[in-house]
Amino acid sequence: MKQIYLPPPLSIFSLILLGFSVQAEEAIELSNLIVTATRTAQTIDRLSAASTVFTRQDIERLQVLSVPELLKYATGVDISESGGPGKNSSVFIRGTSSGHVLVLVDGVRIGSATLGTTPFSSLPIDQIERVEIVRGSQSSLYGSDAIGGVIQIFTRKGQLKEDYKPSVSIDAGGGSYDTAHVNGNISGKYKQAWYSLGASYLTTAGFNATNSKSKDNDRDGYENISFNARAGYQFNDQYSAEAFILRSQGENEFDTSFGSDRNDFVIQNIGLIANMQLTDNWLSILTFGESRDEYDQPDGNYFNTRRRMVSLSNNINLGTNHEIIIGSDYR
Repeated sequence: MKQIYLPPPLSIFSLILLGFSVQAEEAIELSNLIVTATRTAQTIDRLSAASTVFTRQDIERLQVLSVPELLKYATGVDISESGGPGKNSSVFIRGTSSGHVLVLVDGVRIGSATLGTTPFSSLPIDQIERVEIVRGSQSSLYGSDAIGGVIQIFTRKGQLKEDYKPSVSIDAGGGSYDTAHVNGNISGKYKQAWYSLGASYLTTAGFNATNSKSKDNDRDGYENISFNARAGYQFNDQYSAEAFILRSQGENEFDTSFGSDRNDFVIQNIGLIANMQLTDNWLSILTFGESRDEYDQPDGNYFNTRRRMVSLSNNINLGTNHEIIIGSDYR
């Protein structure tokens, strides 16, 4: 058994003076807002960094079954895959190494020390609300692992109705290679509290990705069960908090020339976010998070990686056209 605990470096991301801001009174569609590029909500047309946003509506319209499938629709992003659903995938932005692409899930860094890359194919597309992609170096905000760019994934929050009635959605489908999936979500709010729960299941028999001379000439299946939960509370006009968990687990088969040709995996992401409006012009956001990456093969290989982080971001509005962002990360 191998357990890997990553060292906790401390970084302070740069003080940034922004020459633009989003006016609260303006009616702006969420699809035109992005937070990853500056760590604060801005409209895409005011950013200097090249960005792409996929909303839940885009995901359903494109009918993709995985995150790598979705990222293929983004400009400047290249995907390398080693097979069908669930197989290893590497993402390259503007020709940089896949190790120079930072991936966040709800603000928490994820990444596999066992694979050396982010397990994109194990992230359940049914539980994703939004994906933001920022192309180009973002090292001043996120560190050296964001030289190529940043991909941030936001899990589903559901629809919150003012009449306190829960919103429920269920969908199912199937396709070639004995593929089937089912997904269900429920969300609601009561006074100052809100919640969102979701679960999904995906299974496929896969296909043979090898040539006819391969000794491992068979179909490689994949099975995934995922769960997503979020809950929050608005204490007053100044303070709010929310907690979240995303868990994805299942079994993956793959081609190999030796050892076991399948593994069991667990991907888990948990966090707590506190929003504090200290003054009319000063918003402080404190985030605690942990990502877990576990792989277990029948031949005895076992890996368990955990990443923990704490992030503090202070957004200070200096007026109509300027904003200062000061913060630090500990991980």
